[in-house]
This record gives sequence, C-alpha cells and structure tokens, in this order.
Amino acid sequence: MGRMAMTGFLCLGVLVPASSAEPADEALPLSPRETVWKFERSLAPLGELERARQVREFFAATKDPAVRIEAVGMLDSRYVYVVPKSVHAEILGQLLRDPEVKVRSRAARAVGYRGLGAEYRDALRDLLRREDPEIKHNALYAMGRSRDLRFAGPIREHLSHPQPRVRIDAAFSLFTLQRDAKELEALLADPEPAVRGAVVQLVPGAPAAKRLLADPSPHVRERTARAMGDSGNRNLISDIFPLLKDPIPNVRATAVYALGRLKAAEHGSRIEEPLAEDEHVVVRRYAATALGEIRSAKHLAGLRAALRDPDEQVRKSAERSIRLIENPSLDPDTVR
Repeated sequence: MGRMAMTGFLCLGVLVPASSAEPADEALPLSPRETVWKFERSLAPLGELERARQVREFFAATKDPAVRIEAVGMLDSRYVYVVPKSVHAEILGQLLRDPEVKVRSRAARAVGYRGLGAEYRDALRDLLRREDPEIKHNALYAMGRSRDLRFAGPIREHLSHPQPRVRIDAAFSLFTLQRDAKELEALLADPEPAVRGAVVQLVPGAPAAKRLLADPSPHVRERTARAMGDSGNRNLISDIFPLLKDPIPNVRATAVYALGRLKAAEHGSRIEEPLAEDEHVVVRRYAATALGEIRSAKHLAGLRAALRDPDEQVRKSAERSIRLIENPSLDPDTVR
C-alpha cells in the first residue's frame, strides 16, 4: 500500500485535520488608557532629555484624539510625573491648537492645573465662546488659575449665563482671580438654589449670606451653615443657632457641625441638647462630634450618657469625644 499524503498532524496518536486547528489569537488593540500608560512606563528609566524627546514624538505621532485626550493626564493627573516640566507649556500649546475641540478643552484643564493660562489667552477665549458647558468649565478654570486680571471681563460676562452650572463655574473662577469681587455677593440672590448654595461657600461672611440661613431651600441652608462653620468666623455663631430647630435633619446636623467647628464652647449646652433629645441619628452623631471639637469637661456626663445610644455610630462618636476631652494633647486627626 502506498503512503498516503498526511494533511493533518498527530495529537496523542489521533490524526487531526489541519483545517480544524484553532487559529492563533491576534493581539487585541490597546485602549487609549493602556496606550498612554504603556508609553508612560517606558519613559520612567530614561534621562530627562530623552524623555522630553520621546514625549514630543509621541504627541506628534498620535493620530487618535481619544489617545491625545488621555495623554494630557501625563501633565496634570499623576502623583509622580515622568514628563519633564520643560515640555509642558510646549505640548499644551500644541494641544490648544488641536483640530479636535475636545482635545483643546482637555488641554485647557491642564493649562489651568499648571497655572499657564496667561500664555494662551486667545485659545482660552476661543474655548469660552463655545456653548458646551464642559468646554466652558475648563476654559473658566484655566482663566481663574492664570492670575491674569485680563480674564476678569470674559469671566464676569458668564456670571449671568442662562445655565446655572456656567454661572457657578464663573463665580469660582472669578473668586480664584479676584477674591474681593463684589459680583460674587450678588449671586447669593440667584434664582437657582444650586447657585446660591455653591457661591455661599466663597463668601460666607457676606451680609447677604446670613439671609440664606432662612432660605426656602434646605440644600442652601445646609450649605450656608457648613460654609460658615468652615470659615472660622466666630461672629457668625449666633446666626447659626436658629438652624438647630430646622425641620430638616441634615440642616440641624450641619448647624451642630458648624458650631463645633467654630468652637462655640460658651454655647455648649445648646449643642449637647440635640445629642440627648434629637430623634434623628445623624443629628446626634454630629452633636457628639461637635462636643469633642469644643473639648470642655462640662460635657463629659452628656457624652457618657450617649454611650448608651441605640446607634453604634453615635456611641463611637461620643467615645472619641470623651477621649479628646480627657486627653487635651491628642491630635483629633489621629483619634478614630
């Protein structure tokens, strides 16, 4: 018998037709994030000059806008930067001229992070003319962080923009650029609660801010109390007290928080009262914590009574405050 042509291969003594063999898996394309991370890792062992050269080549050769957008993160989104600072302005300047507006917008965000906005006034103004709120957000951020007062005019124009988010972005940008801008206080009367609640964080000591403690929006009352507490301005203590009787638990809790932050020790009994009597656990938790901020031994009895509270978090907060009061040298940030 003649030899038969063998068109398969032997596998454990069985002839398997070649046509049934599985094709080798082809490598899947990398995502934009994987592409950038791979490139970034390749830079780490190189010297600064070589890294700068390769970064220039990478951005020049990258055709995919999604990759360019992701690659901007190498300039503003890392704990450890391997891209030399010497090329940041150069690369961002190129990206601000990118044909894709989303690439330019992402570059504007990095320009703001790096405080380089003054170098790219025309590019940022062009982005600010776009109607997309996200693009306006990045342009306003870059303008505010620039410290360049020549941006004040375009920013102010957006304080009356029809979209609340843009008005908020413009307010924060103007505050970063010019903290004493009078227009900020005017926004405390904005018809949109989200705007009032955001802007009060910037000017909690303004006369108009006190009116927001009685705002019809619980969100605004809460944000106002928190802003006042974080301000460190003890002159606001008496203004916050009425919120301890607010019908909304989160507002009462934030009022207690604010009084603790302001170290209102002379009014400690009014903070201890909700710890014992308020029906909502969030208020009792904040009250227990606030008494620890005050650190007065006169509240130890009330805090020890709170160790029997049915809510575990209230008990833990009370225990922490007791430790802080009994050990005045303890750093509050280290006590859990």
